[in-house]
Parts: sequence; C-alpha cells; structure tokens
Amino acid sequence: MKNTTANDSRSRWIRPIVSFVSLSLIGLASLFSACEEKRPGAVFNVSAEELEERFGQIIEVANIPTPAQHGTGDKMGLFQDKEDTFWGVPVSVGPGQSLVGCAPPDLEKISVSDTLPSDTVEIVGATNEPTSWRAGTGALKLLVRTSQNRLRWQTVKSVTLETDSPCWSTADPVRALGFYRLVIADKEDGSSQNTNSQNN
Repeated sequence: MKNTTANDSRSRWIRPIVSFVSLSLIGLASLFSACEEKRPGAVFNVSAEELEERFGQIIEVANIPTPAQHGTGDKMGLFQDKEDTFWGVPVSVGPGQSLVGCAPPDLEKISVSDTLPSDTVEIVGATNEPTSWRAGTGALKLLVRTSQNRLRWQTVKSVTLETDSPCWSTADPVRALGFYRLVIADKEDGSSQNTNSQNN
C-alpha cells in the first residue's frame, strides 16, 4: 500500500515536468521553423556576367560586416561602372565555384550610401575593421589611392533596399543585407572628406 502511494505521489509531480519539457521542445521547434521560413530559397542567383553588365567590372571582394561574434559570414563584391560609381553587392559561391550575386531588379535606384574624397583615383583593397567580439568583423574599410599617389583608409557605410524580397544572409543570425553605392565627391565640394565611421 505504501509503495502504491509513493508511486502515485511521484507520478503527480513527474507528469507536470514531462508536460513542461514537451511544450518547451515544441516551442523551440516552432521558433527554429519560423526562422528558417524567414530565409527564402536561392537569392544568390544573378550570374557574374549579369552583375558586371549592370554594375561594371568587379574590382574587389570583401566580407560583409557582421554585428557581433558570428564570424565573417557573407561576402560582398565591389564593382566599378563607367561613371566611376562603386557598387557593393552581396556575392556567393555558385555552381562549379562560379561567382553569383544577389541583386534585386530595382537595386540601381538606391540612394548614394557614402562619398569618397575628391582626390580618390582608385580603390586598391577592401577589408573590415576588427571588433572587440571574437571572430566578428567591423565596418567596411577601403584602401584608396589618391591623386598624389598616396594610400589612405576610408570607412564607408551601406544602405538597405526597401523591397519585399531582400537579400538574406546565408550565415546566422539571419538578417537582410545592405548594399553600397559609392561616388567620388565633386572636386569643388569642400566637404569631400568623409568622417563616417559606422557601417549599417
């Protein structure tokens, strides 16, 4: 009789625990499922040929800055068109190790994200500022050559594109990626020196 009473007592407090664990697991599964649904399928589906036709020749590839300790994650291709506008477009590895990009049809309509100094001649490199987070990457920094043949670091900002089909990151955490549209300041513009140090 005592054993039966003890078993009943254990059952009374075990059942709520089992129910709580089950509900928690279901909740986590639903959360992960929702996160996966937020990320669309193949968004990096624009060929390198189309990218260069729209944005000019590719001149650099760098890592897209990440907000915290999630590694380098996604890549960004930097293109230069005939009007010396520089476009930063998310790129990735496609079939057969080809380069593919995520470039919505209305990407050319984005506003200028940042301005390069008027004495900029060319962009010779791109990298990321280090962050205090392990494995993280900071703002995008370009290495530019000036008309005086000097090399100078330039931090640039990105902009987002308001669209129903944004370019989602392929690395966690899932987030909409930004784009870069950089122009060289008018040489008569005295405010050509860019003091921005934050990357969106």
